[in-house]
Amino acid sequence: MLRLVMIAVIALSSCSGDAGIPWADADAAPPDRHGVGPVERDVQGLSHIRVRRRGTVRTLLFVDKAGVEMRQSQVDLAHPARLQYPYTRTMFASYLLVPQPKRVLIVGLGGGSMVHFLRKYDPAVAIDVVELDPAVIDVATDLFAVKPDDHLAIHEADGLAFLRDTKIRYDVIYLDAFLAVAKDITDDTGTPRHLKAARFLELVRSRLAPDGAAVFNLHHHPDLQADLDAIRKAFPQLYTFRVSRDGNLIAVGSAARERRDEAGMRKQATALDTDPPPAWIGKR
Repeated sequence: MLRLVMIAVIALSSCSGDAGIPWADADAAPPDRHGVGPVERDVQGLSHIRVRRRGTVRTLLFVDKAGVEMRQSQVDLAHPARLQYPYTRTMFASYLLVPQPKRVLIVGLGGGSMVHFLRKYDPAVAIDVVELDPAVIDVATDLFAVKPDDHLAIHEADGLAFLRDTKIRYDVIYLDAFLAVAKDITDDTGTPRHLKAARFLELVRSRLAPDGAAVFNLHHHPDLQADLDAIRKAFPQLYTFRVSRDGNLIAVGSAARERRDEAGMRKQATALDTDPPPAWIGKR
């Protein structure tokens, strides 16, 4: 049973000024336990979403029923495509396996940092994003400058339903979604339960182009090995990359029949932790 790391990511907003702070009295505002600044936006969707900002750094948090803020993503507003978290940079190890993707799917929008990264460093790629929570889409659009265009389509839909209904075959599918809602919908990590099922993994595999890849961000937890086994069962090849500093594990399921040299891939992947990223990203 797959526990996808489902962390909502954030991207740059060119917006400034009041974004709708609901607390006129600063003393009544929720405590800033993470030290990430005053509240810019607080909205209830399928998840309770809160956005804070300190200087040029904006942070997206989800709030649980006890009022505890869970920091999900962060961005320096001066650099829209600079991925702030090591795990998001490591997710683009996909380029080691699919160096010239033409169309990709991202399941889970968050603030759209992966979108901004791709649009800067691989502008020719066509991007579909699936996001279940309309409030997340509104926040990404209003605060983080994630605007659909000829190369970007945002679909308000359930990931499983979208994959079931689409006829498109993607070169890469990135799975990075999170919900902080009732436990009858999500597990303890916030992962929608149906996204953990074997049928979902099989569906992801069936929507990949030949030699395509699916990228999963995994937390360390007692059943991690079972999660990896489930991915291995669904894909001909499985590669894993440990995330520096975060402790996460990025799992890449490949549809390719031939296995790549892992030692060489790991050496090449170290270049992902640079800004700008290595020249082979987006090279055509």
